[in-house]
Amino acid sequence: MKKSDALTADIALYAMKQIQMAKHDLELTGEEDYWNGEIKAMKHLLLHMDKLVGKKKKYDRNFPDLIAVFDRVDIQRKAKFEFFWERVWDVDGVYQEEDYT
Repeated sequence: MKKSDALTADIALYAMKQIQMAKHDLELTGEEDYWNGEIKAMKHLLLHMDKLVGKKKKYDRNFPDLIAVFDRVDIQRKAKFEFFWERVWDVDGVYQEEDYT
């Protein structure tokens, strides 16, 4: 495992954790503007990371290059990624289509 892959994986996991925490904080506080902004910022970070890792010009919501990074890292990071993967783009179990182009 390269150090750059581990760093990329850790930052991506941080962003996914922040999305989950913001969703729960939104439920608790009801401050939609703040927490929706936090969620969008972290989703945009993930999309941008995938774009940079893959050296692409456009975003791909399927994260092919970010997923490839997690195929190369240790089992603990990969397990955390798989846990958060399904939860990143949904709100209350419903897929949310957003424009990040």
